[in-house]
Amino acid sequence: LEPRSAPEDEAAHDLDSGAQLNDEAATEAATASTVKESVKDCEVIFEPCILCACPWAPRGLVLAAIAQVFFSVMILCVKLLRDRVPTFEIILVRQVLVYLISLAQIVFVLKRNPFGAPKDRKLLAVRGLCGFGGLSTAFYGIAKLPLTVSTLISFLNPIWSSLVAYCILHEKLSARDVAGGLIALSGTVWITHPAIIFGTAEASPPLNPFGLLASFTSGWFAAFAMVAVRQLRHESAVVLVHWFAGASVICSPLFLWIQSYETP
Repeated sequence: LEPRSAPEDEAAHDLDSGAQLNDEAATEAATASTVKESVKDCEVIFEPCILCACPWAPRGLVLAAIAQVFFSVMILCVKLLRDRVPTFEIILVRQVLVYLISLAQIVFVLKRNPFGAPKDRKLLAVRGLCGFGGLSTAFYGIAKLPLTVSTLISFLNPIWSSLVAYCILHEKLSARDVAGGLIALSGTVWITHPAIIFGTAEASPPLNPFGLLASFTSGWFAAFAMVAVRQLRHESAVVLVHWFAGASVICSPLFLWIQSYETP
């Protein structure tokens, strides 16, 4: 075989580089198309709610407002049931309803596989388990702490999400982000443990330490769940909710049995 000349090598290298760029462009285009399909799926489901609620406002703003209303009602119900119904029973009933509703949406409205793509199922399972851990610890914190305190601690979740995204996804974390997170964390410590700042807090009763631990742990579970959602952004949002509900339906009875078990 005769060796190729330098111009021929350069031409072959250019062809290989061009083919690689074409493959990368095709992959990016396919991902963007999948993301658009996922957004379109959500619009098919939520468009009637948006139009009925506030047709002149931005869609994202309306959805966020509706979600916050439902979430606030849910937290209030959890607080009212804290002395009568175990935490994992509340989660089980809630997630069974979510599972059935999401399954019906996927099968009859979106006409898709409710289990998602085979290559994504491990990450979907991680998202579901982290979501269950975050929900269970959050509900326990709501039951054991004043509602204002548990809600305040939940506002720290974006800080944990930013840290996890920085470590796993290598997303940028600026000095301004770090400073804002430290200020928010110090403010939370100030409110939840005023004795650290003022010495004693005889006027207010001490907060349940297990409730505080559960509320902070919920934020870390939520952070890992959000990172998984970020990696699964090409998947339908309803499929993500379906896996979250499915993991909760499977795990809740087990933890409910452990919670009700009495040692001799």
